[in-house]
Amino acid sequence: MIGIREMKYKNMLKMTEDIQQKYYYEAEEELVFSFSNLKFIEPAGALIFLLTVNKLQENKIPYEIEPIIDLMHKAAITYGERMGIFQKLGLSDAPMYSEGTTYIAPAETNIKKVFEELKLQGTTIENYYDDISEKIVNKILMQFENYTDENVRDLFLFVSESRPRERNNSKKF
Repeated sequence: MIGIREMKYKNMLKMTEDIQQKYYYEAEEELVFSFSNLKFIEPAGALIFLLTVNKLQENKIPYEIEPIIDLMHKAAITYGERMGIFQKLGLSDAPMYSEGTTYIAPAETNIKKVFEELKLQGTTIENYYDDISEKIVNKILMQFENYTDENVRDLFLFVSESRPRERNNSKKF
């Protein structure tokens, strides 16, 4: 059993490496994931976990994920559910949101489609990344609204206001 306590990027990379070494070659024990001790979810870590599960499915490696129904009182579980992590795993049918006041949900991006869309809009990949960065900075600024350290807050304000660039009415990704 693999108990996931902190769904952080580095932790999920290590877990994926361990799974590849242990379960891709005639594993004797079942591969079971448990979220019963989950305390923290980092969106990048969640994305790695989801990609790992997709790879297991593609390679027809059997695995199980323990149900989360009895864990709904845990903040990390409800956070993951709001971002759609557990829906993508088939563990929940609750509504999911692509972003909230403190997060942008992890999403797999088809880079070819992104470039096609950018070409249609007449914009660049740099603008695409600027838009994503701006979303992140704006979420941080909302968190810093009442923050007392003016130097830190001013840094994020500087970053968000100092990028002169053309804005078109492009579709947000």
